[in-house]
Amino acid sequence: MPPHDAHHHPLGPPERVVMLRERAFLAVPARAGLACVLDASGNVITLATTANLRAWARDRLSPDIAGPRAALAPIAETLRWATVGSALEADWLYLELGRTLIPRTYRAAADRWQAWYLRLDADADPPTWRKGRIEEFADAASAASAAPGTLIGPFRDKDAAGRFGELLDDAFELCRYPKELAQAPNGTACAYKQMGRCPAACDGSEPMHAYRARVRDAIHFAKDRAAYTAQLDDTMRCAAAEHDFEAAAAAKQARERTAKAEHRAFAHVTTLDRGRWLLIAPSERVGVARLTLAAAGTIAPIADVPVDNDDAATQVARQLAEHARNMPLPAALDGSACERIGLVAHTLYHRPARARGGFIALHEPLDPAQIRALVRNAAKSPPEEQAADASSDFTDREAAP
Repeated sequence: MPPHDAHHHPLGPPERVVMLRERAFLAVPARAGLACVLDASGNVITLATTANLRAWARDRLSPDIAGPRAALAPIAETLRWATVGSALEADWLYLELGRTLIPRTYRAAADRWQAWYLRLDADADPPTWRKGRIEEFADAASAASAAPGTLIGPFRDKDAAGRFGELLDDAFELCRYPKELAQAPNGTACAYKQMGRCPAACDGSEPMHAYRARVRDAIHFAKDRAAYTAQLDDTMRCAAAEHDFEAAAAAKQARERTAKAEHRAFAHVTTLDRGRWLLIAPSERVGVARLTLAAAGTIAPIADVPVDNDDAATQVARQLAEHARNMPLPAALDGSACERIGLVAHTLYHRPARARGGFIALHEPLDPAQIRALVRNAAKSPPEEQAADASSDFTDREAAP
């Protein structure tokens, strides 16, 4: 999207709206999108996202409305809008424009889009996890270091992040008391050692290098749970075939300890350096799906794909997957990148079940059948049905400077 300045508006050419003429609202499409209202001097009065631009304009700008909501009608001179295909696209526009047009108030929405992560670094002292919002770890998330690989998430909220951390503690016998571990080998062992659920690196019972190796195993598991689980399954099969029942039992036990990670609250968890997603959603055109890439603190609508061209959809998805794998993280995550990561996390976990299309994890093997199904689901509706569907997906928001 081009940057905003006084001579070029990001929403494109202005549409003059004559407030006293009802038919003026017919020029506004009855589609989901983002609206920007300006006064006669070109100052922004309000910025809003809505599932129906025409209905919103009639409700907010008509001279016939009364009460507090009538305040816009006398001063509104120009309405600019952009139609969108998905709630993510609308909220992304709201973020990018709000940062420039209404910098003091757009944060109210951005603050609701939080991405929670765990920081777990095997080389840290002590090597135990800590939970926090992505903004709290932004300084550490540098492409010049291994730090992005130590950030595990995203999680939908603080509670989910904590529960996943506790799952890692249980599954990999990590230390629950960082203060004691920091004093290793002179720390005091806790009850988990007595229960046989911790080798106690804190009091020197276990060498610290062995403890750090288990932390790396935990990070590897969080980064690619499918590969980790497949490795355990292979170990069980091979051990059973060789009648090494002790090794098979150990692998089975490890499999059972990590099974709770399959909960839907952890459905999109990986490491920050690996998290890449493709949103397949409706576009503004009938029979066309829009593919949007969300990766490395960026959001970018990439391509529109016709529903009757399965090969094109699969080819674009594969190209995007390859592109995403090679995308570096920014040298440092600034506030805008953190906001985009928060928005993507919010959309991943809070997207309504009936919303058209869906997300594909580009850090996992692509399934052409899944891609085709999502493209068809996103693009098959006529405009009036898409507008109705949007009401369940969109959150109408509005803010003034």
